[in-house]
Amino acid sequence: MAQAAFSDDREKISLRVSKGDLARLKSRALQEGIPYQTLINSIIHKYVSE
Repeated sequence: MAQAAFSDDREKISLRVSKGDLARLKSRALQEGIPYQTLINSIIHKYVSE
């Protein structure tokens, strides 16, 4: 999963999310010890890979 997050084959996107969801994502990323954008990327990767 981490390998997919750091692949050179990535595309930049813009995404609007609620302030509350973003705050919870940042909090969860802090608990996991990873940047919040990496967490978002891993969530997307896991969802589309199932």
